[in-house]
Amino acid sequence: MNREALRELAQEMERFKPVLVICGGGHVGYYIAKMGHMLDFEVVVIDDRESFANAERFPNATVICKPFVEAIGEIEHPEACYFTIVARGHAHDTDCLKAVLDRDFAYVGMMGSKVKIKVVMEHMKEVGYDEALLKQVHTPIGLPCSAITPAEIAVSVAAELVQVKNTLNSEGYVGNDVTQAMLRDEVAVIARIVEKKGSAPRGIGSTLVLKKDGTVVGTVGGGNVENLVIERAKELVGTDTTEYMDCNMISKAKGNINMVCGGIVKVLIETIVE
Repeated sequence: MNREALRELAQEMERFKPVLVICGGGHVGYYIAKMGHMLDFEVVVIDDRESFANAERFPNATVICKPFVEAIGEIEHPEACYFTIVARGHAHDTDCLKAVLDRDFAYVGMMGSKVKIKVVMEHMKEVGYDEALLKQVHTPIGLPCSAITPAEIAVSVAAELVQVKNTLNSEGYVGNDVTQAMLRDEVAVIARIVEKKGSAPRGIGSTLVLKKDGTVVGTVGGGNVENLVIERAKELVGTDTTEYMDCNMISKAKGNINMVCGGIVKVLIETIVE
């Protein structure tokens, strides 16, 4: 693979990166943004108050200081967005929810007490939103874990985001460290899972790169599979090679590589030519 093709592949991976849109830059939104960044979401924070919507408060996010409805309407590719509504007051919650439901979304969750949620949902029905659509709203937001503090609520929200994202997306995980290495021309060898059977730990599309400096970022599953892929990648550095590696993790099968995950993956290994 040449450098130009590698950059195009990285841009393609970036296009499908999940975006976490946080409607509300208050205490809960602050911690959700931290968790979203840690989980490798592209984070966007919306608030109409400059004291809450600024780069100093959210250094790892794109911050939009505008009215909620206007800002949500400007979000590109909403079908890849995970909207968390943690604004102040049910009026803002209602406005945000209408703006999200009028567009596409991958996930929408709304924080609130049972009373507030009931008031908002009854209003949504009264103004004509279909009940089936409203059932797609995750509310109360987050997985149940008896969360109390803003940080604890953020943990429950993050858990739900991961659950939904990994249910919706059957493709493998590719982190920022991988795509940035590809875009910066730091890669010597790239390895990607192209076929998967059974309960292998990583899905199709999972990517690992061996950088020019000998370090590795990304993953194709860890354990012996990853060790074998990395060893082979190092052997191929400086060559013009494209090859496939079959990794069998079924414990009783012929050619097992001393793993008991129970799956089979095929890894495509490609060197990068200048």
